[in-house]
Amino acid sequence: MNIVIVGAGFGGISAAALLAQKGLEVTVIEKNEGPGGRASVYSEGGFTFDMGPSWYLMPDVFENFFAEFNAKPEDFYDLKKLEPAYRVFSTGEGSLMYHLILKRTMNSLTALRRMVVKDSGSTWNQLVNSTTRL
Repeated sequence: MNIVIVGAGFGGISAAALLAQKGLEVTVIEKNEGPGGRASVYSEGGFTFDMGPSWYLMPDVFENFFAEFNAKPEDFYDLKKLEPAYRVFSTGEGSLMYHLILKRTMNSLTALRRMVVKDSGSTWNQLVNSTTRL
């Protein structure tokens, strides 16, 4: 029996590896030029952009996956904490920084709100609408 997995992102590759480990024949198909999904990169003009900055927010998921193969994530890659974790840029004013510490992220969100929504009596919906444009 051949199992077909659509998508070579984290979920697709993980599912394929676990099924193959159980002895099943697995084919992974991907619409993009290469695997990766949120772990892929985009390069242009000498710059490389990470297409999935939030991919490692749940390290226990990765640790559990690697444990299925008697391995650890650090056997395959080195991770470095970034502060801020990532930054979202807009074509408009400002940017939003996501920090490892929630209070810092909320401060970034508040600062962006002050730039985008000029009145001080804005409702939460206005804040959500303005950040959605990012």
